[in-house]
This record gives sequence, structure tokens and C-alpha cells, in this order.
Amino acid sequence: MMYSFTFNHLDETKAFDEWIVKIVDGNIGDPNDGEAEIEFLEDVVVRSIGDHIHSVVSIVYLSFENHLDDQSYFQDKAILVPTNEEFDATNDYILGLMKDEGKT
Repeated sequence: MMYSFTFNHLDETKAFDEWIVKIVDGNIGDPNDGEAEIEFLEDVVVRSIGDHIHSVVSIVYLSFENHLDDQSYFQDKAILVPTNEEFDATNDYILGLMKDEGKT
């Protein structure tokens, strides 16, 4: 039973990785003028009410405060956002958490 779960998980991870590569390479969807709509798989979308940045960060980085000294914890994860503004806001939020953890 454990092997079945592991192989299914690997298949799903491989399919997701290939999907992301297609997005990055511009090989998904129709030709466009620099803008496109991409349909995301439901199991990778975080739905939230209120502070969506907090919701996403708390799901992607579980036990954030316990891993501040573990570089691989941050290297092995990614949050995709649609705009540079969203990236900046998410980055600022995470950096703020790191600063808060340094306070006593």
C-alpha cells in the first residue's frame, strides 16, 4: 500500500513539473500578445478569505519559524504569483516574518 501511494505521488509530481515547464517555456495555451489566461489545477490553488498572502505562506511554509536556519527548506519550495507587485508583497511578508523571529 505504501509503494502505491509513493508511485502515485511521483506520477503526480512529474505531471505537475512538466506542466510548470510548459508554462515557463510558453508552450501552453494559445498564441498571445504577452498576456494569457492559464487554468490552474484545483489541487495547487489556495483559496482564502482575508489575507491571501498569509494563507499561502502558512500553507507552503509549514512551521516556518522552526526552519529559519535550514536553507534547503526554502530552496525546495516556490510560490507562484501573477504580478511583480504580488511577488514584492509576498517577499516583504516573508522577510517580515524572518525579522520578527529575530526579536526577543
